Amino acid sequence: MKKSSSKTSFRRIVDMAYASQLPSAAIDIQAIAVLGRAQGEETGQLGRHQGVIDCATELATAHYLLAPVAIPGHDGSYDDSGQRVPTGYLGYQAWRTMLVSLGVSSSRITPFIVRPSHEKITHTREETDGLVLLAQQQNWQNIILIAFPHQLPRVLASLLMSCRVLGVNINAYPWVPRPIDWDTLSHGSRGLTALPLHQQVYEEKERCNNYPNKGWIVPLPEVERYLADLSC
Repeated sequence: MKKSSSKTSFRRIVDMAYASQLPSAAIDIQAIAVLGRAQGEETGQLGRHQGVIDCATELATAHYLLAPVAIPGHDGSYDDSGQRVPTGYLGYQAWRTMLVSLGVSSSRITPFIVRPSHEKITHTREETDGLVLLAQQQNWQNIILIAFPHQLPRVLASLLMSCRVLGVNINAYPWVPRPIDWDTLSHGSRGLTALPLHQQVYEEKERCNNYPNKGWIVPLPEVERYLADLSC
């Protein structure tokens, strides 16, 4: 029964992300945080729509002209032999170069420190820990959080757990890239076999069901309640 409820929450959270609007002008957005991947990064064929990077650029150049753009400060994931694992994240320097080429001032791009993982792949939870600590250092209370819609439930659940464990309160307003080519092949966040994005939705659902038991994320109903309170 619990599993079914979590899956229902997963779909509702994705729908809420698609329906989300930017916060009112009365809310002081102090940073734009980017988690996820850039559409087409694995093949180098970025095209016009670059997923989270394109989305962050639009917000930084058209809506929040002074807000820093926070991105993970690590250089991607590698296996034991030193070969890059294709997770769709090319690393801080690559994302920084992309943002600058699209018109974001380099002085606004801020890395958040990610603690080294004992595993080959950097966990989202390690990234959200780094983001929350950076927000605490910079006194950020309100941020825009960008991720792909099928990854957003897990990203938000991870962020809320990081806030709970680290004792920091942040209002993270979700934003997702639009439009999305759901047939785009991607290795996802774990560097596994490349699959169309629409097939990765099922993998994300299972991870969101399993990760609360490991203490990595909060249960999805908590994320749903958080988003509902945020919109009030």
